[in-house]
Amino acid sequence: MNFSKKVLSVVMTAVMLQSVAVTGIITATAYNTVSEESQEQITQSYKNFNYVVADNKVTITEYNGYDETVTIPSYINGKKVTAIGEGAFYWNDTIKKVIIPGTVTSIGRNAFCDCEKLATVSIPDSVSTIESGAFQSCGSLTSFIFPKNLTTISSSAFAYTALTNVVLPDNIRYIEGCAFMGCKMTELQISHSVSTIGSWAFEGCENLETLTIPENVKVIGEWAFGGCTSLKNIIIPDNVTTIEKCAFCGCSSVVDVLLPNGITKLNQGVFSACSSLKNITVPESLTHVGIVVFECCENIENVYYAGSQAQWNAVYIDEFYDANRSFEQATIHYNVGGGSEITISELERVVTVGDTFTLTTDRSEPVSYTWKSGDTYVATVNQSGRVVARECGTTRIYAKYDDKKTVACKLTVNSLPDISLDKTELSMNVNDIDILTPTSYDEAVTYTFKSNNTAVATVNSSGRVVARGEGTAVITVIASNGGRETCEVTVAPQKKIALVLQEMYMWQPSASSGNTYTFKSNNTAVATVNKAGRIVARGEGTAVITAVASNGAKATCTVNVVSERTLTLNKTSLSLTLQKQYTLTPILTPADDSVTYTFKSSDATVASVNKAGRIVARGIGKANITVKSSNGLTAVCRVTVK
Repeated sequence: MNFSKKVLSVVMTAVMLQSVAVTGIITATAYNTVSEESQEQITQSYKNFNYVVADNKVTITEYNGYDETVTIPSYINGKKVTAIGEGAFYWNDTIKKVIIPGTVTSIGRNAFCDCEKLATVSIPDSVSTIESGAFQSCGSLTSFIFPKNLTTISSSAFAYTALTNVVLPDNIRYIEGCAFMGCKMTELQISHSVSTIGSWAFEGCENLETLTIPENVKVIGEWAFGGCTSLKNIIIPDNVTTIEKCAFCGCSSVVDVLLPNGITKLNQGVFSACSSLKNITVPESLTHVGIVVFECCENIENVYYAGSQAQWNAVYIDEFYDANRSFEQATIHYNVGGGSEITISELERVVTVGDTFTLTTDRSEPVSYTWKSGDTYVATVNQSGRVVARECGTTRIYAKYDDKKTVACKLTVNSLPDISLDKTELSMNVNDIDILTPTSYDEAVTYTFKSNNTAVATVNSSGRVVARGEGTAVITVIASNGGRETCEVTVAPQKKIALVLQEMYMWQPSASSGNTYTFKSNNTAVATVNKAGRIVARGEGTAVITAVASNGAKATCTVNVVSERTLTLNKTSLSLTLQKQYTLTPILTPADDSVTYTFKSSDATVASVNKAGRIVARGIGKANITVKSSNGLTAVCRVTVK
């Protein structure tokens, strides 16, 4: 036997045994022992067979002989043989033929697993149960007549056998996972009663050339026919509602696929690596093509679609790694088979960022449909069909009718022609002036400037921005070639500086960083300024310092000079009754918004104070509340609590 299959068989057997343990069933550690749940099941011997008895019925648990042909007895010591137990012939390397009597109704898990030479099985119609892995990896088993009473092909029951012609009886309802994985079959007849084809059921059946899926099948599991490299055509009946991921992955010879009416979604990788696929017939019901469904299917030529072009545009096709490109770019044939035509005013449109337009439909009643954008980052749409292109990219604009039918316009949004501003953010003070300079590769382009909030900032045709009031404004520059850019302007109160006599301050204007400045004072008796922006307080009073940048921008600040800096409180003494509160306000002259304050009580049991200056009367007595500024000044309020 192939070593890798032997190892796989052992691993799968271990997994199956583990799953049994998880469910709480007590299973013996060897195939010839039995559960302790029944004291009657004591292993006994008959010829080359070990067996157990329960309810006067015999289960063969192990075969110890070396015969090439083995006949299972019908009775042992007068008791009917009804079952071949779990692993009874596991890994037997001599048996070539087994004859099962008409008394047997079930064949246990892995009963004949890895019997490499087993070629012939005489099995009666009395058998209604063949458990998982029963004939797995029987590499010489080329044919098998399935008993008529069998209803389920259990998981891995015939995996890696040499079966070439599989004809399932009419009673079969379910084909479980891995049931025929890796078989040599060239022909497969699935009974019309089958409703579910399990995951990996026929995976790797490389010689299977023809496949007819019966009408009653509803579910095709993951990888069910994956790697069936000889399949030429796939016709999926209309009753199928679910095709799980990679169901036909790697069917490299398939040329034509007919999808069932009613299918709404193709799951991940369903037809990936179907490298010969050319023609696909798609129903009107399909709304979603998932991730990498048609990856490595570069030869798709025709998609025959039952609906209209607008409905096709509404089908979501996952664009992950562009893996569905060949499907989306094939020749689409619309209204194949008489599909209904639903119109939308535009099926495709190419716009640039910032463009707006309105879509309409052939339905006039606004309550009968809703509008939606597939990607609101690229474009938005309101319930009147008005579309706004936001960012470059592609999306679809959908109109849905009564939650049943959807049509769409394919929208491509291109980026605007490249222009740039020397600044996209500005921090200014009231009355400051700055200059915005746009640039473009197109030297002939002209520009228009606009402010969305002229109470905060105005702008002229040359890009000259004037800060008018506190707040935020957005300046937009629009180029004659369609390009546009914005600058956000934040305006703070006019710059104010408080100094005492002979104090100095280095001023760095915020406008137009990188420019050189010319500084000037309107009152040199109060404050002077040199060419580097160093301000010196000369006398008491107020002066305005102006800085003019080389590009024409301008900034101003007001300087207030006093003989000395003082700190006071709005109350120097205060009388409170118990539990009453009062908030002190520090007064700094000259005012300086950058200064911070801390408060402290000399006796918190009498009067406490928080960091905001709020006093609470706690007990009868007297206490001093002291405020200290970050520039080293102090003031005191005397508090009496009665």
